[in-house]
Amino acid sequence: MIILISGKSGSGKSTLANAIKNCIHFSKHLDIDKINSENFLIEKVKIEAKKIFGENVLDKENHINKKIIKEQIFSCPQKYDAWKAFMEKINLETLNEIIKSSPNQTYIIEHVYAFELSFSNCINILAKVSDEERLKRLVFREKIDEKQLLLRDSKAPNYNEKDFDFVYDGKNFGEILELIQKKSKSKRI
Repeated sequence: MIILISGKSGSGKSTLANAIKNCIHFSKHLDIDKINSENFLIEKVKIEAKKIFGENVLDKENHINKKIIKEQIFSCPQKYDAWKAFMEKINLETLNEIIKSSPNQTYIIEHVYAFELSFSNCINILAKVSDEERLKRLVFREKIDEKQLLLRDSKAPNYNEKDFDFVYDGKNFGEILELIQKKSKSKRI
């Protein structure tokens, strides 16, 4: 079974994923942001980064400079779109390799765009808290201000709650476990 958790930055995706992982035996939490960072070490990713962002995107040690990418993707929609499309393909390949290696495992995948992934036997959850709560979390965790949050949110999808199997508001965790139990073939919770 695959559980997809989507939501804007600071909405509680990681917290929810970890809580679910702790309730489902032998499940694995996959954070696409972490997979994305690991994929930055792949040579074809470095080559594509140079094509999109220029030669200076690689530092002296031949590592991708994420700061340069962040600066450029928020100021140039074409670069954002090109990079997003390329990295989605790379990250999906990585996810599929992981899942194929243990197909009977329960995977919990979380990312802003997790809802765009398509897997069979999947539960799609939206993590949603108030913008005020998200700002508090992000100021603490990432040291960003409201202006930076608004810029980040401008690149985030507009979620339609009807597209999800469940909307998590931070208070209804037990209902999520019931949904997982109903959809689970193994009943290992």
